[in-house]
Formats: sequence, C-alpha cells, structure tokens
Amino acid sequence: MKHLINSARIHASFTIFLSVINISACSVFTAPDNKPSINNLVIKNLTLTDVNDVEIRVEKLKGIFNCNLILTDSFCSNGFRERAYENNQITISWTGRNQRHAIGPITINISQALIAINEKDHKPYTAVIELRKDGEFDAYFELPNPKQ
Repeated sequence: MKHLINSARIHASFTIFLSVINISACSVFTAPDNKPSINNLVIKNLTLTDVNDVEIRVEKLKGIFNCNLILTDSFCSNGFRERAYENNQITISWTGRNQRHAIGPITINISQALIAINEKDHKPYTAVIELRKDGEFDAYFELPNPKQ
C-alpha cells in the first residue's frame, strides 16, 4: 500500500528518516515504544530518460546516498539495518537531460493510515522517492511485500 504526496507542489512539509550511511553491526532491532522504523530506500526513475548523479543528503546525520545511473523505468535501492524513524530533513538532487534538479531540504511523513495498518505487526517501512519529468517527484513510505 502506498500513500503518494505530490511533492512538486509541496516544498518543505514532509518527514523522512534516511540514515542509509550509518550502518552498524548486525543486531536485533526493537523500535522504542513501538515507534515506526525504516530499513530500506528506493529511488524510482519515472522520467522519460535515464538520470545520473542521484544524491540523497541527510544533513543531520551527515549521510549521503548516491546512485550514479538509474535507467528509465528502473530503480536504485539500499537496504540497511533497521533504525527508528527520526523525521530528518533530506535534500534530493539528480541530473536528467543534461539539467540538474535539486529539491529540499524536505521531510516526508508516514501517513497515519499506513501507521494504523502496521500497528499490529510493527514492520519496518521502505522510503520511496519517485523522480518524475521536469524535476517533479513523489515521496512516500510503504510496507514490505506481505510475501516476504
């Protein structure tokens, strides 16, 4: 289930936790007080051309996640150790059709409806950023495939 936010029209009212750089030793994670957690980031290229130099910056954590090339209708992803959702601001940048795009800092909220669906299982969320034509994008959280 995904909850889309038209982020081309909303400039700075989202919340996301992306500590993709701070990966540490394997351990069992328990989110404090059943708070949401996250363990994956997916960047989808829904533009009409390949995109280059995709970068997600998490300033608070001094973390950077890069994808050098994402082909049209493809994606780049990074799984990481499950971490508590912290509402950190991010900056997203990429190049498409020889034009540089930059968005942020922004944050991405997990919808209350999605949190309610996950209330019993407390599964970690996946952050999804969809790059679209003309520098537009959508950003949302989703739950893992139930077959996993």
